[in-house]
Amino acid sequence: MSKTHWTSVRALGAGVVAMGLAVVCLTSARAREPQAMDEIQVSAEAPIRTGPLGGYSAIVEKVSPSVVSIATSRMARQYQRDLRTGRINMIETPVPQGLGSGVLVNRSGIVVTNNHVIEGATVVNVQIQGRKEPVHARVLGVDPSTDLAVLKVEGDDLPAAVFADSDTVKPGDLVLAIGSPFGLEQSVTSGIVSATGRSDLGIVARGQGYEDFIQTDASINPGNSGGALIDNRGRVIGINTAILSRSGGNVGIGLAIPTDMVLDVVEQIVKFGEIRRGYLGVVMNELDLEAARRVGLDDAGVVVRQVVMDSPAFVAGIRAGDVILSINEEPVDEVNRLRLEIAKVRPGDVMKFSIWRAGEIGDVDVKAGQRPVMGQQRLRWR
Repeated sequence: MSKTHWTSVRALGAGVVAMGLAVVCLTSARAREPQAMDEIQVSAEAPIRTGPLGGYSAIVEKVSPSVVSIATSRMARQYQRDLRTGRINMIETPVPQGLGSGVLVNRSGIVVTNNHVIEGATVVNVQIQGRKEPVHARVLGVDPSTDLAVLKVEGDDLPAAVFADSDTVKPGDLVLAIGSPFGLEQSVTSGIVSATGRSDLGIVARGQGYEDFIQTDASINPGNSGGALIDNRGRVIGINTAILSRSGGNVGIGLAIPTDMVLDVVEQIVKFGEIRRGYLGVVMNELDLEAARRVGLDDAGVVVRQVVMDSPAFVAGIRAGDVILSINEEPVDEVNRLRLEIAKVRPGDVMKFSIWRAGEIGDVDVKAGQRPVMGQQRLRWR
């Protein structure tokens, strides 16, 4: 039945084509007077490459050498019995684990990527543009709280990226994403900054990490993780990290870690071999403007729900029920923003808080502690 159907369709198509040919032949056989035709404009000039309509090939050529491809593997153990001796030998073989991207931070071979790109790997190889063979990378340190990792490859005068101040990024800015989606090296996509300061998404460290994402509609896919999000001056403004999608494919919501957070993590890992973040020792909730006005406040703030015993907050006299209005003269009305500001402070430095308590506003100085490693502290609450 199917074969007959397709055959009849083909026959009908042939008839239509034959009729078409007949019409064309009859039409072309008629004599026609020559007609004038307007000149067709043909330009042999190269396309303009200095703005949005002309593309950004010059910028891509400048930046792409600093974006590397990363391949990871883990060693799998197999046990085999020697038939001659009867001994059991252990054999380790590399098993491919995943692909991702990274960015060369400086000319001496420091590379930043996402922690999830290299997590669980025993071998990390980096492919630098223009080199025939990948090079082995050492893992200098990881920061699961921001999903960042810092690698080191051997080399001199490597093509390092230029970084921008991510605080200057605004929604609507044009951006390019460079990386290796699905292993396709040096792929470039374009879009705009859709939003900044995206947080409370629960993506990093199962919701316990630090999130301050740049959102973009530039296409980001598996393998782009760790690659560069750049502005139209060719400067890195973020490290591509994740997408929000129900299907697992790109739907125009990509997320990048801003460079201010990235460079802070890189510098600490290179300098200290670990991350040293400020620690206050409280559990907080947001106090919206409506609730703030009910207690006589003009501005929103952050309410202290609980204080950890013997924590920096406890020692400084902060108590449950206090409302934090600012830190170091920066107003705060979101828990995530306050967490980010505290994390920027180095342990031992003094944090200056403006606090509302029982109808009065006062200043409290707190000597920052060092944030405990997640899962390794036992807390006592007051």
